Amino acid sequence: MKSECIELLVWNNREIEFEYNNKKYSITYCGEGDKRKDKISFCEFYQKPTNVETVEELLKLRIEGLTLEEILSKVSDEAIYIY
Repeated sequence: MKSECIELLVWNNREIEFEYNNKKYSITYCGEGDKRKDKISFCEFYQKPTNVETVEELLKLRIEGLTLEEILSKVSDEAIYIY
């Protein structure tokens, strides 16, 4: 998935789940009433999330030495779920 597509999905508050190396990950958002700036949450399922403020910060997060942008560009479309 290209970074431009990820940006559009995040701007529209679409939740994204994907599988990478037999683990599941998610990108979600804080509630509308939440006043924090870091409203984008990323985590491996059932783990503590990392919260960031921008898509740029999100795409720079690392899993096993690769950025999230690198990983999502390699993950097949069948392994990405958009809600």
